[in-house]
Amino acid sequence: MQLQRLLPNVAILKKYGVKESSISFLTVYYPDSLMMRSDELVKLVDKVTELGMDPSKSTFIYGINALYCMSRSTWEAKKKAYHKWGWSESDIHMAFSIHPRCMRLSKKQIMSVMEFCVNEMNCDAKSIARRPAVLLYSLEKRIMPRCRVVKFLMVKGLIKEPYNLLSILTIAYKTFSERFVMKYDNVPGLLDVYHGKLSLQDLGIDSSELAKAKLV
Repeated sequence: MQLQRLLPNVAILKKYGVKESSISFLTVYYPDSLMMRSDELVKLVDKVTELGMDPSKSTFIYGINALYCMSRSTWEAKKKAYHKWGWSESDIHMAFSIHPRCMRLSKKQIMSVMEFCVNEMNCDAKSIARRPAVLLYSLEKRIMPRCRVVKFLMVKGLIKEPYNLLSILTIAYKTFSERFVMKYDNVPGLLDVYHGKLSLQDLGIDSSELAKAKLV
């Protein structure tokens, strides 16, 4: 039965322009995605394409797997969470096409990261739709300490230019530590902010000052 479904489904993906390397990856790491009925796979591939994903790109298979693993009600619940932050349908489609895993996050993860980035860091909610990888990082272990340190340094006038939120999160731990922590470890309060012992408000930094220090 598995082979009877696998071969026709592989042929369908090839017909849509999915590369053999992507099909091989899907077969090895997400084999269940190829075990559905062929008519269901066609509907799924059409849906992923409608959401803005290119079958010839390697990310397309992640879109297939993301939709395969979600019920319609779960998909709608995730959309509703993003709508609460002002995302339009096109914003959601764009984010999904860039990083399909953003729709597989728990509602709690979505809401907590958006809450922090928008309300505490003053980031534009829609800009996160263009950088959905932001949502995948650990809020407590990566997003909070890094963003707070950079904001702290900006408010203190120690770094000037606006910093890209995603670039702050993606750089290696050692690089971030050397560039933003160890270089300024003599600044009172910095290490406590980085290690979560003090908030920016604990250091007397008010919301108006934070609003001026932009993470883009």
